[in-house]
Amino acid sequence: MISLAITDVKGCMAQMLGGTSFDHFTLSEATIMTRVSYVIDGHLRKEEDVQESGEPFTRYGKVRPLCFDMIKGKRAPEYFKFVFHLPGEAMRELVESSDAAVSAEDVLSLNFTIRFQENNLTLLTGNSLRIFTQDQTLHHAWDSYVEHFLDENGIKYEHQ
Repeated sequence: MISLAITDVKGCMAQMLGGTSFDHFTLSEATIMTRVSYVIDGHLRKEEDVQESGEPFTRYGKVRPLCFDMIKGKRAPEYFKFVFHLPGEAMRELVESSDAAVSAEDVLSLNFTIRFQENNLTLLTGNSLRIFTQDQTLHHAWDSYVEHFLDENGIKYEHQ
């Protein structure tokens, strides 16, 4: 798990809300506080939607325009938090290529949270496993994946 301070807040928010860079991730939840508070539950509600997509969460690209509409304006929001997940097939590929001591079936999620508060934007990686392991190989592979994603998209950050 790593904690990163996003140093180019406007650039990251432009990528996240106005671009498509984050669209391939799934979104489990979003909280946005402007003049009113909004909470988005990204869990797919219909079983057929889950079966069709193979994912329990909606693709961020499907709700990004809604999130943009909630945040756009002259003032920055007071607060927001987005919890993104690596989708199933990409997660399986990362697990298999990492040579970790866990199988893809042992991994519930690889995720990261982006939080904006007091004009600071932070990113925190995380994961959830079905089993306990002391092997940190997958954790490091996921952290590297996220850093590579940020680098590829020109999002500047510093380790906290």
